[in-house]
Amino acid sequence: MITEPHSKPQAKPNLKASKAAAQPANTAFATLMQLSQQLELSLPELGKQLDISERTLHRRQQTKRLEPLEQMKTEMVNRVFERATSVLGNQSNAKIWIKSELPVLDNKSPLELLTTIEGYETVKTMLGRIASGTF
Repeated sequence: MITEPHSKPQAKPNLKASKAAAQPANTAFATLMQLSQQLELSLPELGKQLDISERTLHRRQQTKRLEPLEQMKTEMVNRVFERATSVLGNQSNAKIWIKSELPVLDNKSPLELLTTIEGYETVKTMLGRIASGTF
């Protein structure tokens, strides 16, 4: 009699669970919409600032989800806007500042720099200096 080695039955992967783990419930799109209102930029204008094409943005509106890189950029803008609001006293001042071309940033706005980690760090450092009075 031939016997096969005893093996445990393999569990089927839970595709729903693994997909949810890879992309948790996404509030990033809601944050993007909120930033659009707070900064008084249309969604396409804000998308352009974050290097999200209009066609891609349209698809994201359908799914209400952002890809990880888009989520990261949205979160960087949100964090800077919150910090600028705190440092500059209110959202109105923060909105003006984040969209203003500044000589210290080679005549770019802080918003324009928030597409890279390096730009984010530059803007964050600048806000820290403003907050401490060394700028």
